Amino acid sequence: MRSVWWAGPTLLMLGVIGIVAILLQPPDDRGTLGWWILSNTFAYQRVLPLAGLGTALALVSLSQRITALSLFALGIALGFFFSDPFLSTIALLPGAAKHHFLTGPIMSVAVGLSLVAPGRIRSWVLPVAAIIVGAVFAAAIRLTDPSFRDPTIMLAGLGVGAWILITVCLTMRALWQTWFETAGRILGSWLIAIGLLYGGASLIPPRDLAPPDQLQTAPPP
Repeated sequence: MRSVWWAGPTLLMLGVIGIVAILLQPPDDRGTLGWWILSNTFAYQRVLPLAGLGTALALVSLSQRITALSLFALGIALGFFFSDPFLSTIALLPGAAKHHFLTGPIMSVAVGLSLVAPGRIRSWVLPVAAIIVGAVFAAAIRLTDPSFRDPTIMLAGLGVGAWILITVCLTMRALWQTWFETAGRILGSWLIAIGLLYGGASLIPPRDLAPPDQLQTAPPP
């Protein structure tokens, strides 16, 4: 039981060591994989929803946790196989292509709803959120992959995502406090607000401003 208790903090420490090791590398030596990990897998629009999903997993029973993790894995498989139709549909929205096809907002809102839901309803909302987040997360990996389907990129993205999710869940279970339930609902409301605000702002088309040399000035009086 002691090894299980320390699993979360140990994973957290190992992950932090790995991140620091990449950051300490000279920029020219990081390669495509190193730069992609720092700029995409640890982008806030993916880290926050995954950490939120890990929080939601920590708030439910073991059986519900296993079910949600299984559906998360199923969502990842579906996301890799059916990401093209999903991205093509989202691309119809104005400005979506410039904001990673709204993958961040979709994940944030889905996880936020599972966190703010009351206990009995959460058992139904969490599995749906898990499969949505898994599918959208897989689509985001394919979307940002700079290597044209290098399996190393895919495995690294999945590894980092799983690390965030499992580390948050296990660490919360190891350090469990009664106020975690309230904190989870607060985090969920933040994720919903972030997703709606970011997603809404992404859909607002930018104003077309004329170049300064083409602006008409009023004649002097």
